[in-house]
Amino acid sequence: MLFCDQTIMKKTLILLSCFFSLNVFSQERIDSDRPDQTDGTHVIEPGSIQIEPDFYYNEFAEEDPAVINSTLLRIGILTRSELRIIVEEGIQRDIFISESTQGISPLSVGNKTTLLSNHKWLPDISLLASIQIPATSKSEENKMKWAPMAVIAFKRELKKFELDVNVGLKGNAFKDGYSWLGSNSFRYDFHEKFIGFVEYFGN
Repeated sequence: MLFCDQTIMKKTLILLSCFFSLNVFSQERIDSDRPDQTDGTHVIEPGSIQIEPDFYYNEFAEEDPAVINSTLLRIGILTRSELRIIVEEGIQRDIFISESTQGISPLSVGNKTTLLSNHKWLPDISLLASIQIPATSKSEENKMKWAPMAVIAFKRELKKFELDVNVGLKGNAFKDGYSWLGSNSFRYDFHEKFIGFVEYFGN
């Protein structure tokens, strides 16, 4: 996995990225938005629940390392729409979120909606929108804000290959201002139970 990070972070090591899914009513093939950072266009079926946790170990130039669990909960609500809840917690959480490209927010709620799918020549397109809920601030000096995020996701498949691209804007978790986000993930379907990917992600 490749990252482009222009913050003071010295280096980033993904110690472990794991994926776990709980699919309540559906027997469809699982299509996850993790462990890579690039969100796909796929929306899970109504009545389904999918849990996707990541674990990160990050080293910084002038701070203690961060050890973080980032969990995405996806709940299918409509045929073309899902509810999304993201929770990030761990050691040096605030530094991880504000100074690394992986960090999103300590707690946010959002939605993914399919705008276009299965077109003859256009890519699949979905809109992801979320807002940070400022309920888990750890200090008055680094107080959370109501911070929105909006991302357009594109996907194009060709046999066993898949290209995902995200472009969007994210409000800063602890201070005023916004950051542009951009990422792309190139996947290859080796087997029905094994997919490999290479990713570029930056802001």
